[in-house]
Amino acid sequence: MDWISDLEDARVKRILEYCERASTGVVTPVPSENEWQRIETVPEDEEEVLLVDESGYIYIGHYEREQGLCVDRNYIDVSPSAWMPLPSPPGAA
Repeated sequence: MDWISDLEDARVKRILEYCERASTGVVTPVPSENEWQRIETVPEDEEEVLLVDESGYIYIGHYEREQGLCVDRNYIDVSPSAWMPLPSPPGAA
């Protein structure tokens, strides 16, 4: 299951980025995986996440670096106000 290792790689990357910011004194709290986070902090590595817009509609999508916007799985641009990591599949440890 390559997507699991990809997901773990993305989490490790976020932890390393946090440690780097901590070493420079620029530290923000790390939200729980079950909390919506400000859209300005969405991962820029095209990692799929949950996106929610102002009306409460929830998408699965990612930040599209080349276009500088968030898109859903159909590559339709969306205007999310927050994001959170995808939950683990049922039964995943």
